[in-house]
Amino acid sequence: MNIISLDSLKRKFLIGAIELEDPLPNGSLDEVTELLSTQYAMVRFTRIFESDGVLSGCGKFMTYNIKLPPVKTNG
Repeated sequence: MNIISLDSLKRKFLIGAIELEDPLPNGSLDEVTELLSTQYAMVRFTRIFESDGVLSGCGKFMTYNIKLPPVKTNG
């Protein structure tokens, strides 16, 4: 029997329709959020928790859907 630890699974991040590979496979989620915010400024105002991860259908990676804050408009 092959048992896979959830900690050893690859991570993928979803920002809307954009699917991103893990830029820091050995980094924490906070470090990943900080790095992603350099390219995607709206990520700076979000927080990712381990409990947000969803196991993929194939069971080979965890997917984290990054919820973006609502767009503010004046008027």
